Amino acid sequence: MLHIVTSIEGFSVCKRHVLPADRVLFLGDGVYAMAPTECEQSYALLQDIKARRVSRHSDVKCIDYDEFVDLVISASSSVTWK
Repeated sequence: MLHIVTSIEGFSVCKRHVLPADRVLFLGDGVYAMAPTECEQSYALLQDIKARRVSRHSDVKCIDYDEFVDLVISASSSVTWK
């Protein structure tokens, strides 16, 4: 499962539902909530990090738009937390 986090509030709900085999993607205003999770891998959209001047977190992999598309396509299912 891919959890797409688009806000701080969304992350507060999302982190209660993440399983170890899941992946989390922070994008848009969700990068303000960027933090390591209990899942396999966490990602953040690099363009959103730069646009909001947020510091990168070492445990969160920064990806570009092409990698974002690949991540969504490769996910068996996804949920967006707003």
